[in-house]
Amino acid sequence: MDLPDEVLDDVLSRVPPRLLAACRRVCRSWRDVIDGRGLVLAHLAPGPVRGMFVNYTDPRMHGFFSRGGAAAPPSPSIDGSLLFLPNKPANYSSRRSRIRDHCNGLLLYQNNKATYVCNPATRRWATLPPRPLLPAAGPRFYPDRFHLVFDPTVSLHYRVMFFPEVPGKPRPPPPPLPHHNDLPRKRRRYMPSYVCMRSESDYIESLPSPLRARYEQEVENWGSMEWPPCSYALQVFSSETGVWEGRCFVRQGDAVTTLSEMCSNPSASTYGRAVRCYAAAVYWQGAFYLNCPLGFIMR
Repeated sequence: MDLPDEVLDDVLSRVPPRLLAACRRVCRSWRDVIDGRGLVLAHLAPGPVRGMFVNYTDPRMHGFFSRGGAAAPPSPSIDGSLLFLPNKPANYSSRRSRIRDHCNGLLLYQNNKATYVCNPATRRWATLPPRPLLPAAGPRFYPDRFHLVFDPTVSLHYRVMFFPEVPGKPRPPPPPLPHHNDLPRKRRRYMPSYVCMRSESDYIESLPSPLRARYEQEVENWGSMEWPPCSYALQVFSSETGVWEGRCFVRQGDAVTTLSEMCSNPSASTYGRAVRCYAAAVYWQGAFYLNCPLGFIMR
């Protein structure tokens, strides 16, 4: 039985935009009804995939792949080189130039000048203000990460989340140096800061007892830290407010592991240096999922 137009309009007007956009994909008749009444804006409706950005590691640059010829949808061309951004000359590559993240048509791009959120289809862009600096950390298990959150069916504003680096295993302290005046005159100018040993364990054993005990206590305190932590402090930028704000998220449930177990992963290198991988993240139905080392996911 067909519903009267006024009843159908009333029902559809009560459906949230995200669900209404999903209803367009149920069948052609539903899509015609929704589009005919202009209930979903054209630029918010799901469309075909027009291309794919790829980050290269050597050299540090990105590429854009798209369908060409008759298979390409009739729409404005996408500037895959992002030349519309400031400080972005052609064939530009840098170790600090890369696409950091993407979400629902927006890109988070960073070079040695600034960080930008841009739409390569419309060529609109915005520069993010400088992020408040955090206290300097020592070794890190894996580096800091930027992620973009954008859902046009809910709001045209976006958010950028900054996840601080995870601290790595503390480095062994340098050995106490002999008094400067006790060294031969020719060696005073070239005093080494570390003594070369056959292995890290041999070097630690050679340290004076107080220095070794203090270092072992630092390693124990670091290794016993739960992960994810009971509270996780992030920095979040909102295009609505235009400023960075601190946000603290509280863990639900038990910890998955400890930092010591994470660092013992074969993919981690000596002294807790950054894991050589780019972990993925995805924003889906109002929730943000972050892939972490050792194969677990934070939401």
